[in-house]
Amino acid sequence: MYPITSVSEMLLKHTANPQKSNRRPYFFSVTALLSDPRFVKAAEEILTLKPFHQIAVENKFWHFTVLPLVKIEDSPVAETMEEYALRLFDESQPSIGKVTLSRPIHIQLYEWHCYDSGLCPQFKSTDGSLNEVRDNLRESLKKTHDRLASHKGVESELKERNGKNSGDRCFGSIARAMCEAYPAEIRWKQKAVEEIEIQFDEVYLLVSDEYLSNPCAHNPAKRVPIAVQS
Repeated sequence: MYPITSVSEMLLKHTANPQKSNRRPYFFSVTALLSDPRFVKAAEEILTLKPFHQIAVENKFWHFTVLPLVKIEDSPVAETMEEYALRLFDESQPSIGKVTLSRPIHIQLYEWHCYDSGLCPQFKSTDGSLNEVRDNLRESLKKTHDRLASHKGVESELKERNGKNSGDRCFGSIARAMCEAYPAEIRWKQKAVEEIEIQFDEVYLLVSDEYLSNPCAHNPAKRVPIAVQS
């Protein structure tokens, strides 16, 4: 039997619940943009090895999630998911303004993982900064998170610590398959030719779809910078 895909899962959900068939989830997250020229060059070189069924993600969308805050799965009938997410974001901004990074984040590219579903750079923080920043942001944004989680259709993402929201490792995605296979089978791993060190003095709290490919995620007016206090 072939593994179930996100496309077949989606069809099952929409057949059972057709009124939600035009909705896609949105996310509030603290996100770092992977725009360092050395990383961009390395990623463009590794993309030549991607499987033919994968599509390269435009580099303006390359990122990693520092801390997921909430997932929005439903909205009032009068609003689209994006309108609803942006309204909640605007209402939340006053409580976020004083949040800062406790220190710069340092991460190092060390490996590439190619799955059936995507091509993913793997990063680690060698000085403990990513884990420390995540823990501090989790505490600083708790009130904002609790307020958001009280609204319709908003599912809490700050559950138990896991590999996506804690610790000193993170990953990005520079190519994606048209549909995602479960479980994600790994095709190959490759050590980074150069273990590139990247420093982040500023990250962003923003609203996005899963791959950061919606326009509002790249609109400076629709994201809150969170920076090291000068």
